[in-house]
Amino acid sequence: MSSSHPALALDPEETVHWSAHPRLLLVVPDTVVGAILVVAGLAAVFVPELGEPFLPREITPWLGVLVLLGITLPAWTYLTVVNTVFVITDRALYAKRGVLRRRVDRIRHTRVQNSSFSQGYREKLFDYGTVSVDTAGVSTAIRFHDIENPGTVRERIDTYAAEAGDDGIPGSVEQWNAVLEEVRALRTAVESR
Repeated sequence: MSSSHPALALDPEETVHWSAHPRLLLVVPDTVVGAILVVAGLAAVFVPELGEPFLPREITPWLGVLVLLGITLPAWTYLTVVNTVFVITDRALYAKRGVLRRRVDRIRHTRVQNSSFSQGYREKLFDYGTVSVDTAGVSTAIRFHDIENPGTVRERIDTYAAEAGDDGIPGSVEQWNAVLEEVRALRTAVESR
């Protein structure tokens, strides 16, 4: 795995374990709508007679704006997809978004409290979906949307979060319950004297 990522300023010691963009197929619906708008705009400009039953002839040349909108819509969606990056390193989760402005959300593995993934019927059929990560003590959450193999990505996040949690308080819940019982017994003995 690499220790850098071109879209993010990572620490030199930080290692990238997974990186992805949302599925590029997200552009397809806007491309279809854009093509329809381009055809409608060109038809309005070059064959204004087609619009006569519905629109005044003076308005139809202005519908050429639909061509610009039809080109801009899929182009903007494409730029949004390629400028969105999701990264898992050995230290944290990152979600970078933005075409004109950039926003980077970061959650350390030690802050991960819950994770989940969701898939609709179409997403399940094509094995993509959304992974959501909730944090402990912070209102920030990260969503890796429209990614391939969301179940595998969620397992990876849970594994890193569990490993990061191991650096905290030593011992298991059972061991700490045993310590609690001992402290209670000592307290009872001291108070009874």
